[in-house]
Amino acid sequence: MRMTTVAGLDGCRGGWVLALVEPRRQGLRLRELRVIGSLAELDRAGRLACIGIDIPIGLPERGTRDADRLARAALGDRRNSVFLTPTRPALAEPTRAAADIVNRANDAGGVSAQSFGLFAKIREADAWVRTTSNRVVEVHPEVSFTQLLGHPARSSKKTTAGLFERMEALQAAGLDPLPARKLECTPDDAMDAVVAAWSSWRVAEGAAVPFPPEQLLDATGLPMQILA
Repeated sequence: MRMTTVAGLDGCRGGWVLALVEPRRQGLRLRELRVIGSLAELDRAGRLACIGIDIPIGLPERGTRDADRLARAALGDRRNSVFLTPTRPALAEPTRAAADIVNRANDAGGVSAQSFGLFAKIREADAWVRTTSNRVVEVHPEVSFTQLLGHPARSSKKTTAGLFERMEALQAAGLDPLPARKLECTPDDAMDAVVAAWSSWRVAEGAAVPFPPEQLLDATGLPMQILA
């Protein structure tokens, strides 16, 4: 196995949760970032082989993404955890009402409150991914946990049973998320960052499962593909 360091990023109330997995999975470090751009200060040597981020990267101009539809199909009862990615024209709108009108005009349906709540994070990631020299891929925690568990998670991550189900799966993979108890983020955000790093590891090793299998690019050249 190559000496690989990878990272996982998940949005949280205060910014982002970062999970760093050291070479040969001998170490897992968790910390919080206020802005995603500060990751550059932590990786000045460019040692990260891959960064998996739980946020849409490639954005459609019209319609919906194959990546989202296929991810939803793979999740069974957990399908609603995948929000349909807004169109790039809708993302430029300052209000949910305006974004909803533009998204519908571009054959992508309405914009839910949950989806609009992600707009700021999507904009932040969209600006960052264009400037970073690191390899960045899009992940989705529930899709990653489906690959890790071998089936969709049986319980919601918002329940005690769901948290233990995911924590035990990560621990079995050698990634113990318990150090996250020292962070201000919620336990499910921390575990989402860790499983994003697990998928990043699989990407670096050439073992990740892509949704869709072929990489589709948006109008700006960014991939519209979820990797797990």
